Amino acid sequence: MREYLDRLRRRALALRAGRDLLAALAGGSCSLVLVSSVLGATPPIAAVVLGWAVVGLATVLPVWVRRRRDADLSGGRAAGLLESRAPSLVSAARTARELEASVPRGTSLAMAQAHRAQVLAELLAHPPSRVVPSSAALARENLLAAACAVVASLTLASSPSVRAGAFALTHPTLTADDGHRVAAAVHVDRVRVTPPSYLGEPALELGATTQIATVRGAVVDLEVRALASGVTSLELRFADGRTLPVTPRGADASGSLRFLAAGSTTARFVAHRGEDTIEDAATIVVDVTEDRAPTVRLTEPEADLEVEPTDLVVLVADAEDDRRLDRLEIVITTMDGLETRHPFTPTEALPRAANGLVPILVSELDAQPGDTIRIHAEARDLDDVSGPHVTRSAVRTLRLRSEADRADEALGTLEALRETALVLLADRIETPVPDDDASALTRFEALATATSRLLDGLTDVANGALGDAVRTTDRGIYEGIVRSVARELDREQRLHRPRLAERDDRVAADARAITELEHAIIGLSSLLLRARADDAAEIARELESLRRQMASLVAELRRARTPEAMRELAATIARARQRIAELRARMGRMGEGAPREFENLSEQEVEATEEALARMEEAVEGDDLDAAARALTGLEQEIDQLARALGQSQEAVAEERFGERERALADVIDRLMSLEAEQRELAARTSGAQRNAAERAIAADAERARAAAHALEDEARAAADELGDTPRGLAPSERD
Repeated sequence: MREYLDRLRRRALALRAGRDLLAALAGGSCSLVLVSSVLGATPPIAAVVLGWAVVGLATVLPVWVRRRRDADLSGGRAAGLLESRAPSLVSAARTARELEASVPRGTSLAMAQAHRAQVLAELLAHPPSRVVPSSAALARENLLAAACAVVASLTLASSPSVRAGAFALTHPTLTADDGHRVAAAVHVDRVRVTPPSYLGEPALELGATTQIATVRGAVVDLEVRALASGVTSLELRFADGRTLPVTPRGADASGSLRFLAAGSTTARFVAHRGEDTIEDAATIVVDVTEDRAPTVRLTEPEADLEVEPTDLVVLVADAEDDRRLDRLEIVITTMDGLETRHPFTPTEALPRAANGLVPILVSELDAQPGDTIRIHAEARDLDDVSGPHVTRSAVRTLRLRSEADRADEALGTLEALRETALVLLADRIETPVPDDDASALTRFEALATATSRLLDGLTDVANGALGDAVRTTDRGIYEGIVRSVARELDREQRLHRPRLAERDDRVAADARAITELEHAIIGLSSLLLRARADDAAEIARELESLRRQMASLVAELRRARTPEAMRELAATIARARQRIAELRARMGRMGEGAPREFENLSEQEVEATEEALARMEEAVEGDDLDAAARALTGLEQEIDQLARALGQSQEAVAEERFGERERALADVIDRLMSLEAEQRELAARTSGAQRNAAERAIAADAERARAAAHALEDEARAAADELGDTPRGLAPSERD
């Protein structure tokens, strides 16, 4: 019985607690709204104390009144809760609860227990959840209290003046760093953000807010009103100390103001009331997003290229911007520093992204062989506030192949042939002739295949496959190397096919082949070194040609300083610097085989030429033509010394690298070439004489033939006159 009544009591007390809470909330919120609306934004301390007293009384009073009306639920009085569900059980339950606590004297214990059992059985038909249902929480007075609390909360949230009074109640003594009072003195009614015109976006209405997010350059319009009474003027004070006055729109201080969002910042409104200054509690946060520079990539070509004048190069690029792109173009910079811009033909165009391609014909780039052309893609956005931002891609270069490049490539082929010979020699030395027949045949087949490849390459060189990169007089030397190596290969072939010879004979043949390969490698190294020396000397001659061109341009600039001549002079200087870099690279490729005097002398002259060219460039950039002329004189001397040094070094190469045999062979080849030239000249003269005699004979025969023809014509005409019409009487078969 006690447990049942305790459950009833707990449910009833829980519902009462909820009801009391709603009553307190309704009374407190309604009184807070009422007091806040009456006090205003800047009440005196006494008014704040009185206001809190009213709010406290309004919060407690409804609960106190309710509690006084509530029935006592202690002990067996909780049975009174059964009145609405089972009135007949109220008295019985209370009696059973009292009998459970103590049985009166003279009352049978068995009867008391039987009574409790009977009442408990009847109570089980009425569980506490039905006696005190949860729906009781939805009583009219509870709903009314909840509605009052909701209305008060909505009023507090929607009414700036009520919020200002509530802030004053909760912060009665709040002051700023400068001692001015802080209150909810100003309310922002409307925020309008107009993006920069280049974005092409409509203005944004943000409503009543203090959090403003926009892009740099946007115009922000605020409409505000004063919540504090007696305010005469308003201003917006930024974190950096700048202030903007609010333009009033009526008799009061309320109005509007406009500012440019130049960067992220914070600000607060300040209200002036006579001599008093009130700082608004709300902070205006302006979060400005920067318009970032676009990103751009030159996707094709992926690396620097060497091109021919007839090549067509397709350039592909893509760009992306966080706002809007203005254009995407390719920029071509020639040796004279002149930039040419080509807009991309877009394959896809969006406000924030674009990609496209530009076909470039190398012959239209106004470049000379050996020139290096710089190419990059450039993207530009529409930011007219802090930009426009321009981004450049990585630079790619197009280098026009020249005769010097082809010569250098040919010399690379010669070097590869020498390396092939070195590998072949190493294979022969590292793998001696084996004893067993199968291994010997396998070794020979591998060596024969490699040797044939070497001979094919050397034969192509001897036949002029590398053009002017190899001296005509050196081709006979290559032919001699081919014959010597091929002769030893044929000897080995006979010792292995069709029948394997004795091992001693094969070992001797292998030794002879090794000797010939060593001679071939020495000869190839010497020829390659001399060819590289010739190549370096040719670059020195190109430098002299460029020097003369500079002198001509300087003289032209003395007559008239035109931009075209200045650009051409800059391009010529750039070409000379590039040729010097190529000369240094050529000298570096000679390696350790070059004489020490060649390396030291040539390097010194190259450095001196570079210094003279730098002085020339500095004078041109400083627009000092007199200094440029003096630098040209020095440059001429340095180039001349460089040419002489390379010529002397070529002789040193020949003396050091070519022995008596090579020099004798070269001399014989020179003589043979002279004899061949004389033979061709004699053959040409003989052919001419024969042709003249034949022409004269033909002319004489033609004259005699014409005379005989005229005589026959006269005889035929006389015969025709004598015959007259006789043929008409003849039969067709007789007329001829």
